Amino acid sequence: MAKVSVIIPTYNRAHLVSRAIKSVLNQNFQDFEIIVVDDGSTDNTEEVIKSFKDKRIRYIRHEINKGGNAARNTGLKNSRGEYIAFLDSDDEWLPEKLERQLEIFEKSQDEKLGFVYCGVIFINKKENKELRFLPKVKGYVYKNMLADNITFGGSDNLIKKEVFNICGFFDECEELRKRGAQEYEMWIRIAQKFNFTFVKEYLVKYYTDPIDKITTIATLQDKARAREYIVNKFIEEYKKIPKILSDKLRRMGTLYCLGGNIKKGRVLFLKSIRYNFFNIVSYFCLLISLFGASFYNEIFSLKIVINIKPFKQKG
Repeated sequence: MAKVSVIIPTYNRAHLVSRAIKSVLNQNFQDFEIIVVDDGSTDNTEEVIKSFKDKRIRYIRHEINKGGNAARNTGLKNSRGEYIAFLDSDDEWLPEKLERQLEIFEKSQDEKLGFVYCGVIFINKKENKELRFLPKVKGYVYKNMLADNITFGGSDNLIKKEVFNICGFFDECEELRKRGAQEYEMWIRIAQKFNFTFVKEYLVKYYTDPIDKITTIATLQDKARAREYIVNKFIEEYKKIPKILSDKLRRMGTLYCLGGNIKKGRVLFLKSIRYNFFNIVSYFCLLISLFGASFYNEIFSLKIVINIKPFKQKG
């Protein structure tokens, strides 16, 4: 049995998955298994995976495409490690990643600690841009997680296997499948029952420009529907913190307006105001929505309305 099960879901990324696998094989910590779940690829992904001769690599194939969360669940059900780490097939770990996160777990006296994340580097090769983010929030982060995804995606984590025995598996619903918020719903459930902490180092590289990335191909309304699904799923919890609910509704309204659905956006702005009469930005969003989608987009492009954080909730 390996100490860590590394789960790599992939779909038609034969040209990228080798980089992800090599970044695991190059880890300073070597007691791991790698489970690559091929979610019905039609390219030569299987051939690429099987070209690696390391016995720690297991290849599992879905005959049809089921979505990233279904692939993650297949990996979980076949994992044998004490800890779980997810790695998206277009991302890359730095060599110290697992070592640093395991040190946190092994030194911690917190029996409720279940999730360790880390700093990340976002790389856009096409535009020759690089952004770096370090984590800031730890402890019982449930309220923080309801407000926004405090992690940076799906590849910066190390999680105790027992967490999933208590919190269940990833939600495989269609609303999350291709809309760029796949892991977020799971992280909320984990944060409700377990504590989070972090390694304040840059240990993951996220590549933001592949044309098949979910956050690239999902429309704004797709993203809004995913976030709306999550809010509705936890609505009773959100009602306990109306200011956070108000902000979530406003952000969803902005996504709908930017995607051309002004009517739905206005409904959400009104709901946002209902939950927080003092949310001045929601009044402003409602006002500019009265002038139509083109005007809303123009105002938003001037960064007058700051609602969407870049590079968040990556799929």
